[in-house]
Amino acid sequence: MSGDPDRAKLREELLELVRESAALFYAAAAEHAKAVAEFGGMLAHPDGTHAVLQTALSERQAIEDYSRALKALFDSFIFPPVSLVVDDEADLRSAIARILRRDGFETIEAQNGEQALAVIRNLGARITVVVSDIRMPLMSGCDLAKAVGEEFPQIPVLLMSAFADAAPVRYPFIAKPFRAEQLLSKLRDVLSHRATRTT
Repeated sequence: MSGDPDRAKLREELLELVRESAALFYAAAAEHAKAVAEFGGMLAHPDGTHAVLQTALSERQAIEDYSRALKALFDSFIFPPVSLVVDDEADLRSAIARILRRDGFETIEAQNGEQALAVIRNLGARITVVVSDIRMPLMSGCDLAKAVGEEFPQIPVLLMSAFADAAPVRYPFIAKPFRAEQLLSKLRDVLSHRATRTT
């Protein structure tokens, strides 16, 4: 499957997110302007202060969301996405890496969670997404996802396993075996939510 349609779809989703966050920002700015006009002369009164502060906070949150969405869209054009594939089975790890490379990802491989965490600590936000097996020696995929979430909350982690009972509750998951299009579809879903993560 060609990677161009998939990347175009992701950018389309990011662009839609930009449009939505821009609309929310403009609405919040209008509400704040209205509150200032209506209560600006009543700032000494609790009701006036509350109204102005609440709309100011809403406006600030909206502009932060808008800025994150814009940055994610910009990065999708400027920087090729970088995936970190983590699995102790070398053949499977290489097969997944090939799928992602065909889809336009730069790909780094790691054979266990400890090695992957060292790579992430070295490259930081340059990593776009982590795709990791769950059951591995030294550090499990769930432990890796927890560590990444604590240190690099902007980097999403997609976990995978052939064991149905290993499916995590807190993290995106795909069951092995999977087809290339299933993996790429799941990754699009994971990455489409990346723009709303705290940076």
